[in-house]
Amino acid sequence: MADGMDGSATSAKRAAMLLLLDSDSSESESSSTDTSDSSDSDSDAKACAYKREFNKLFGIPAKRPKVVGFIEDVVRQYSDYEFRRHFRLARPVAEKLVAEFAVSSMCPSSTHGGVQAKSAETHVLTFIWYAANKTCMRDVASRFDMSESTVYRFLQRVAQFLTTLGPSVIKFPADLENLTSSFEKVSGMPAVIGCIDGSYVKIQCPANKVASTYCNRHHYLSLTLQAVCDHKRRFLDAFTGTSSKMHDSHVFSLSPLSKNIASVCQGRYHILGDAAYPLREYLLSPYRDYGAMNKQQKGFNFKFSGTRVLIENAFSTLKKRFRQLMYLELHTIHWLNKFIISCCILHNLCIDYGDEEPDDDNDDDGVPNAIQWENCTDNHSDKTDEERALHKLGEIKRAKVLTKLLRSDCGK
Repeated sequence: MADGMDGSATSAKRAAMLLLLDSDSSESESSSTDTSDSSDSDSDAKACAYKREFNKLFGIPAKRPKVVGFIEDVVRQYSDYEFRRHFRLARPVAEKLVAEFAVSSMCPSSTHGGVQAKSAETHVLTFIWYAANKTCMRDVASRFDMSESTVYRFLQRVAQFLTTLGPSVIKFPADLENLTSSFEKVSGMPAVIGCIDGSYVKIQCPANKVASTYCNRHHYLSLTLQAVCDHKRRFLDAFTGTSSKMHDSHVFSLSPLSKNIASVCQGRYHILGDAAYPLREYLLSPYRDYGAMNKQQKGFNFKFSGTRVLIENAFSTLKKRFRQLMYLELHTIHWLNKFIISCCILHNLCIDYGDEEPDDDNDDDGVPNAIQWENCTDNHSDKTDEERALHKLGEIKRAKVLTKLLRSDCGK
């Protein structure tokens, strides 16, 4: 605010000076009776200088060159293959989103302030292009023939629209038995309804936050995206917004999933997590190798890992498709959260339409897709009597699963 006032004051001073100089020039002209060619030349030069200064202050700003008709003349002419290469998802997914956004409350009316509003197609394609490519809002604004502030509004509207779809797109299915059967076909693990892990999403320091509080153990700023996926790498639960300075087990304890996963599993099912997660009846982790693991436990861990790797693959697909997630330059935690979850929703919609894997352009930023924690201890979060009791129930459940795996192997 202060900067704006200072700028206005400076402009006013410059204008006053300009008028004063012009006045002085007029007075000197009227009082002078003999003028030479050199004085005329000086007057002309001053007049040109004044005109330039006046135009800087009050002239119509030059219009920035932009791409005109990008959607009409280029995008609509793309083949399905070209569309998928540029937008990193199949055309039917985009068309479905355009149709649903057009009838949503987030889509502006046909006229806004007397000006024809941009179409639902422009809104959705702007969002997808930004999410799918390593680009900035300035580039998107130039490509889609709009201002940067308009791009920002479009991204906000489409993200809000996508998050309203979230509860119907990211959820556990009603038929858990069918889900466990599909998981068992992966590597033989029984009663599994999901795989859980966390992934770092690189960010710049959010507004009004301390950078060090978002610095992870790899020494860069990030948020943690915690997610559960099914056998098709489709997200069943997604939670973000916590600093990556936190351990995965702490992130899990803060998530809504930690409060309702027990009821989802119904005492019969479980999800699989790595050693960073607390062992529970509904959340199994692998056996720890302290140098005394037997053959059966190693076999359990092998099948466990063969199933749990699906969540790492899901994160890989997510970031491969939506390249902005490799480094987000959004300014608030709320906006960061909304954008990340919007990408997770789009990820599911792509899988629903059979578009399971984007093209691999080998543009890897070196950031691991899933978080790997070393030197975790089995009782890192089991500090109370209740937690130790829950851990014990987890050990019993894991032993039962191991026994079932052994019987299954013997029957083959």
